[in-house]
Amino acid sequence: MINDIIKILNLKGYDIDIVKSYLEDSLSNEIKLHIYLNKRDLKCPYCGSKSKLKEYRIKELKHSVFIDVECSIFFHNRRMICIECDKTFMENNPFCFEGHKADIETEISMLNQLKDFKMTFKKLSDLYHISISTIVRIFDRRIQLARHTFSQWFSLDEFYSRKISSFGYCLTFYDPIHKTILDVLSSRHKRTLIDYLSRIPLLERKRVKYVSIDMWETYKDVAIRAFPSCVVAVDSFHVIKHLNKAMDNIRIRIMNDYKEKQKDDIGYYRLLKKFHYFFTTDISNIKFMPRKGSKYEYLYDKYGMLNKLLSIDVELKRAYELKELYREFNLCSSFEESHELLTNIIDIFKRNKSEK
Repeated sequence: MINDIIKILNLKGYDIDIVKSYLEDSLSNEIKLHIYLNKRDLKCPYCGSKSKLKEYRIKELKHSVFIDVECSIFFHNRRMICIECDKTFMENNPFCFEGHKADIETEISMLNQLKDFKMTFKKLSDLYHISISTIVRIFDRRIQLARHTFSQWFSLDEFYSRKISSFGYCLTFYDPIHKTILDVLSSRHKRTLIDYLSRIPLLERKRVKYVSIDMWETYKDVAIRAFPSCVVAVDSFHVIKHLNKAMDNIRIRIMNDYKEKQKDDIGYYRLLKKFHYFFTTDISNIKFMPRKGSKYEYLYDKYGMLNKLLSIDVELKRAYELKELYREFNLCSSFEESHELLTNIIDIFKRNKSEK
């Protein structure tokens, strides 16, 4: 009888002594298996002496051999104690790896199901009665995807994930032309990047012409070192973000000057505080409709409000114009004229340094 249960449940190959099975109840239709391994003379791993049974520790595992029935193994794992040195140890658990909640057979079955590109983690969770997060962890531990080949252009960027990386930030290599993730690293540290890129053939690295990064100096140093033929460019998103932050710092400083010097008799402090978004948002995306009877009704549209805000301080207006100069270049310039235009913009910025 025990042998028949072992065959049906696909537990062949395990040194099983006792199997007790029962349904939890008629409604849940859940099978629970209580399994004991055959008794063996286990030697102490510390001193090599004989040991004796101290107690049983029960470990619950998912064993989803039936698609429509939830099945769990309750492995009664023997905890042994050495006769000589009194140290304790557990007998070997053949059903799963340490720290896993599903047994080996279930993990293999799930990974085979995931070969179908239509299968999702959610569907798999419903089929095997295992949480989505557990399935994702199994997939990440077992599947090592091959790196895609680097093309002429790729971008570097990080994302925060404590679940994947113990360092906090992971690094993504992305091909914007083919819209493909080339690879993901669990760390963005400089040494990790250099070690990883040095294993890529030099011929492949020489094919890379452009590398897009944020403003972190490490990415620039690594890109220049690893890709000898590339041009390193800072992506426009981070440039705009940096300019908006600088613009906001100038606005806050000027706004606080009016508050501290008691010069707010004409409402400049309130204007700069209430309509702060005018300085960092594209004017075409701003919705400004002052209520009838309000003090801003005379500024009948958003352009009138913007002119009013910029007239408060010369430095504020100059900073806004510089920010808009780059934004217009970013939106309208062609590739052929971009080098000359960007050089001119950099010169203008240098001549108009604002305190940040």
